[in-house]
Amino acid sequence: MEIKEKGEFKVVGIEIKTNVQECIDNNPHPKLWGDFMERVGEIKNRVGEIYYGVSKEISKQECSFTSMACVEVSSLEDIPEGMVGKTVPASKYAVFEHKGKVEDLTKTYERLYEKDMPKTGLKQKDIWLEVYDDRFKVDSEDSVMEIWVSVE
Repeated sequence: MEIKEKGEFKVVGIEIKTNVQECIDNNPHPKLWGDFMERVGEIKNRVGEIYYGVSKEISKQECSFTSMACVEVSSLEDIPEGMVGKTVPASKYAVFEHKGKVEDLTKTYERLYEKDMPKTGLKQKDIWLEVYDDRFKVDSEDSVMEIWVSVE
């Protein structure tokens, strides 16, 4: 784990509302990402080649949150129909690596929240990011992506 600062940035993509139990029973994320990847070419003002999963807690009691498959943009103008634009606030993040196939990501989240985060003594804020850069390879054991948990 590393601590990193990230300034405010803007994203455009497709967003869903879900909860932890739904993710366990019938994970909606593969469909979200499939729908997004079919339409990513429609997004104007794109910055860089990194893909983001941006999640924000709705209710701690219900374990509900929004989840957005998106890319960074320079402007929130000309958002394609059916997509949303958001500004992600500047924050300090605890950054964790996930190595391996994306289908094993649940195990990384379990370790992160049950073991790694409690060891740090850091308190999570309401946003977390999944960062998919050029190290990410679909369906590969050699794949690497990062989970950025906003912390106080």
